[in-house]
Amino acid sequence: MKKNLTPLTTPLLWLALACSQAPEDSSSEATTGSTGAVTGTSASAGESSSSTGDTSADTSAAETEANETEDSPAADGEPCVADLDCLSRLCLKYRDYDPQATCVAAPEGARFRLTGTVLDIATGAPLGEVELRALDGLTALQNPHSAPVLLAATADSEGRVDTVSDEPIAPGIGLVGLVVGDGVTPTSSVLAVPLPNGSYGRTNTFHDLWVVQTPLLDAWSALLQADPDAAPHLPLGTAGGVLGLVRESSTGSTVAGAVVTPLEPPSSAVIRYLNAARDGFQSDGTAEHGLFVLLHPGVGERFVIEQDGTALESTQGQARDAPGSISTLVLEVP
Repeated sequence: MKKNLTPLTTPLLWLALACSQAPEDSSSEATTGSTGAVTGTSASAGESSSSTGDTSADTSAAETEANETEDSPAADGEPCVADLDCLSRLCLKYRDYDPQATCVAAPEGARFRLTGTVLDIATGAPLGEVELRALDGLTALQNPHSAPVLLAATADSEGRVDTVSDEPIAPGIGLVGLVVGDGVTPTSSVLAVPLPNGSYGRTNTFHDLWVVQTPLLDAWSALLQADPDAAPHLPLGTAGGVLGLVRESSTGSTVAGAVVTPLEPPSSAVIRYLNAARDGFQSDGTAEHGLFVLLHPGVGERFVIEQDGTALESTQGQARDAPGSISTLVLEVP
């Protein structure tokens, strides 16, 4: 599998509970493990060697202080990668891979802060002046257009959204974001999934908020119309459908040569990959932009990346389409 090393400068179905799409969990350990441990060890060793001649005691003291430093959460204003890095349990991020992420104070009263950037899934470019509606995952599965809106925000000129709920929110199976606006097809992405105890953190898990512009979606439908397997499930958006993106899990770089396959075949799903010139679709894998279309998945069906004939279960994501909108599915390879 060839990786495109150019970052996506610029994820599901109604609920893509894509465990592989959670950069917070995978990067939290690396972040805490790289902050303060070396400095703590160096300072402790220096102080101990000047005060005692017992080398074993010096080493033990240094290791203890290093471990304490390593496990200490960061204060407000310090850099972070994941919520667990922060004493406040809120790492302010506007992208899934945000080099400027910073620990901030959590809203009072257990309220929920929603942040992110609306992105055109075809180009990766930020898209402003569209509305993000946060919906309970269960009601979004049934009818996203009439589902109660738990939280809403309009993206600014840079595509950013940043808003706080008036009260705590408690969606059931997950929090889904639906992006709507002039010139775009209503597009849904997962925002947050519940913790093992069923509760939610103080902010959303995923911050890349995808959308597709209607003229482009119509053009893709026209290209797919000649495909006899795809044609019965068109047009995209009106008949539903899933737009997919394959990227690298540690950087967000798009991935070429990725093959998407059902986790548990057989499947009735139709998977097609946008070609490198973006003027047609192919069936052998992603081009460098990592984009694919997934039609007619089964209810709650999961998909994975296949490498050398083996399905990589760690890359799996769930997909389901709903008429009248498009959903997104991001699969990440290690």
